[in-house]
Amino acid sequence: MSRPVKEQCLAWWQLLRVGNVFTAASNVIAGFLISQGGWEPVGPLFVLIAASALLYTAGMVLNDAFDANLDAVERPERPIPSGRISRGSAATVGWTLLLLGVSCACFASLSLGNPLPGAVGSALALCIIGYDVGLKSTPLGPWIMGACRVLNVLLGASIVTEPWRLVSGDYAIVVGIYTAGLTYYARSENKDCRTDNHRLGLLLVTLAIVVLPHLH
Repeated sequence: MSRPVKEQCLAWWQLLRVGNVFTAASNVIAGFLISQGGWEPVGPLFVLIAASALLYTAGMVLNDAFDANLDAVERPERPIPSGRISRGSAATVGWTLLLLGVSCACFASLSLGNPLPGAVGSALALCIIGYDVGLKSTPLGPWIMGACRVLNVLLGASIVTEPWRLVSGDYAIVVGIYTAGLTYYARSENKDCRTDNHRLGLLLVTLAIVVLPHLH
């Protein structure tokens, strides 16, 4: 493989943040196991994992595409501002991945005769779009990020045939609170550690850690 090709592959690897996809997959698997109590049916589980992975990578790419101007100032080494990947190419790939992710969730719905996977996958896609387009910089940002993780867990649980059997809901909410806390905490990473964001983030993370062992 020539050096330019290697550099291009590395740039896309960084843009997609492929190494973090496993966190999204783990959310789906957790929701699935809590709801199903086992690994069956394994076929739809793999489809839902694929949907989650596609939606996650779509969110990462679109986030950088929308933040290209800001990254040019604050993170010029990122693939788009450094010129290794064009903003247009990133946007095209991001929207394609998002569509494929929703399509996988809808395919799971069709194969199961159950509308929940498609509905949850579509809701997750909308949250991703809202966050990337501009909500991340508002007070709602951390909570939208938390909602994405909640919906990711529920995507795995959505294989159940009755919505009221989404028994992983409590676990999903705790994961969402934990994620919101981390997002608040990250907002203060370049500021005085005693900022309100830092304190709120620490409070939410602690709350999630304390509550999680008591879930049934």
